[in-house]
Order: sequence, then structure tokens, then C-alpha cells
Amino acid sequence: GSWRMVNGSIDLIRHPKSFPYIPGHDVCGYVEKCDPDSGFKVGDLVVSTSTKEPLSLAMAEYAEVQANSSALVPDGVSPEEAVALASAGHHALGNVKAANIKEGDRVLVLGGGGGIGMLLLQLIKRAGASFIVLTSTHWKVEDVSKFGVNEVVNYNEEKWWEKKEFMENKFDKIFDCGEGKIAWKRCKKVLKSSSNGGRFCSVTLDNPELHIHNVFQTGPIFRQLLFRHFWVKMFSNLPGYNGPSVVEATRERLNEILEICQKKEIEVVFDPVKPLPFTTEGVCKAFEMMGSRHAHGKIVIRFAES
Repeated sequence: GSWRMVNGSIDLIRHPKSFPYIPGHDVCGYVEKCDPDSGFKVGDLVVSTSTKEPLSLAMAEYAEVQANSSALVPDGVSPEEAVALASAGHHALGNVKAANIKEGDRVLVLGGGGGIGMLLLQLIKRAGASFIVLTSTHWKVEDVSKFGVNEVVNYNEEKWWEKKEFMENKFDKIFDCGEGKIAWKRCKKVLKSSSNGGRFCSVTLDNPELHIHNVFQTGPIFRQLLFRHFWVKMFSNLPGYNGPSVVEATRERLNEILEICQKKEIEVVFDPVKPLPFTTEGVCKAFEMMGSRHAHGKIVIRFAES
């Protein structure tokens, strides 16, 4: 994301092409100029994101975006909600679809207190899960019960992989939003095998604090993922495994998540409660929160009142 572009942690595969560099992948605003065949017109309120180059230019008063990764913001959805859903929303929805959640499933979401995690919880409930557990040090069950959460485990106080009730009544799906490789090692005690429908869904990489500065650092990352995919296919007593993926942003996918929001089937959680201002202090605060990896919702910067 924008934080990794700015801090240079993965500069081998993603880095600014030139300076000055304008960060930001997701943007929402009014069309000032467009191609006749873009499907938009001047004055339309449009949201856009990108998983392809150029991955920048959003954090400015004007931005040039690709029409095929943009969508009209429907009535009833605010610009702040739309931009918060631009990448996180369709990414969360893609992960939930890939998990193939069934009616009545028991689901555990690890470290799901951030922007994507809050959306995941609601989309998991929408997909039919009957029992949802969240691990978080910030949220209490009374705060997130409206999102379908039945129980919150403070991972600083309890070991979720050793809870007796979870070991006796295992989960059908586990989504990992922040623990990485260690979560996969621990999950077998509380997650059903693949032959019984169990699946581990990794939303993050094995090492969330990823650093790729040379080609030699890429080997262990891909080797572990490939080995895990091969291993779970060989042994049905292990849980199934969905590796982390980048879901390409398309107009159809954006329209789908925006429509879900329009129907009030999900609620966007912001951190802080209201968007930050487009000032030096506001932008620095946004990047500080992203870098901490402990944001409790989506971080949005507001350029002007709509």
C-alpha cells in the first residue's frame, strides 16, 4: 500500500518511479474531464482505486485515474465511505467469496480490528456464518456485536489456539489479518480439517513486517507459500489454505461493494471517527497510523467538504 511505497520496505518490487512522489491509491471526487467512452461525464461523483502501476497520485487536489478501475458513487453512500471501500472493500469481499462460507459456519478472525477486518466481519456474517470470534486488544464485544461478532478474545490475555471451547468445537474458517506464519502453525488445534470443510484464509503475508530489497529475500516468501499449498493438498487431515492475494480492482467489483454499502448491509468504521484534514499534520498522522499497524478502522483524508 501507500505506507510501503513511502517507507521503502519493498523497494525491489514497488517504489516511486520519480520524485516528487504523490502517494495514495484510492480517491473519490467529481469528474472535471473524461474521455467520451469512459462511461462517465463531467460532474459525476466517482471513486477509483488501482492495483496496477501507476500506484499513486491520489493524495492531491486533482488526480488522473483509469476508467476501468473506477465507479459511480451511488446515492446514499458518502464520498468518505466510497473511498474507504475502494480497495479494502472489494479485497475483503474477494476473500470472503474465496472462503466459500456456508450457512451456519463458525468463523475466527485474527487481528481483524482494522479497516479490512471490520469489513470482513460484516461480510462474513452476511455470507451466513452463525458464530464469529474476533481477536483484538481494542474492541469489546459490545462494540462489535452489531457486526455479527459473538465473542472477542484479547490475544494479550488469552491464547485463542488453546481455548478449550474452541478445541472442542472447532472453527470452519479462520481469517488471518495480522498474525502471519505463526497463526498457520497454531490453527490446527481449533480449525477443522479440509475433509471436514476447514479452511485457513490468509489476508496478510507470513511476515506482515515485509522487507524486500533484493531478489534473495523473495525466495523464502514464495517457497513457503508454494510448499503450504502443496502440503495441504497431500494431507486431507490438514485445513485447506487460501493464500494472500491481490484482487484486481474492476468497475464491476467496485459497483458490487458500493451497492452492498448502499443497502446498509455493511457499515464503514473510520479511525479516527472522522476523516483527517489535508494538512501536513493530517497527512503525517495518517501515515503514522498506517505504519503502526494498529488502526481501528479505515484511515481517510478529506480534501474539501463535498
